[in-house]
Amino acid sequence: MNIFQKSISLFIAVMTVFAAQAKNYEVASPSGDLRVVVSVTNSGTTLSVFAGETEVLAPSPISITIKENNESRTKVLWGMNSKQPKVRRSFVDEMIPAPVYKRFQVKDRYNQMVLTSGKQGLVVRAYDDGIAYRLTYKSNIPYTVYNEQVDLENRGWLCGLMTME
Repeated sequence: MNIFQKSISLFIAVMTVFAAQAKNYEVASPSGDLRVVVSVTNSGTTLSVFAGETEVLAPSPISITIKENNESRTKVLWGMNSKQPKVRRSFVDEMIPAPVYKRFQVKDRYNQMVLTSGKQGLVVRAYDDGIAYRLTYKSNIPYTVYNEQVDLENRGWLCGLMTME
């Protein structure tokens, strides 16, 4: 092997290592006090939460397993071999009517990040006092959800995580 071939081989090996590394996507609460980091790698997708510089939720794997009713096999969304997604960000600051609450209206204020890859989506919202996420799948074909993986690893902080419905 000449020096040129060795250089090309080394370049390809280095690029393969970098391609396998995590791609992180981050959204912060409007106040900036909470941050959610979504990491997408070949081995799966994880979600972690920081309060200031303190990690309160360690990287926790999330995925969902579905089966479209016209297919015989299942699909794992946001699991192994997830492709790098497209990212959309938005900010919401509105009042929502609350007819059966102690107030007539409730403030709804958050930053949102939507990751999409093909038919699958991951919506992450960062509020000033918490976070929420939702796994989505767009299909005209009915499908069945077989499993949702949410393996939360709390870092000793008292916190709550609620999925959006």
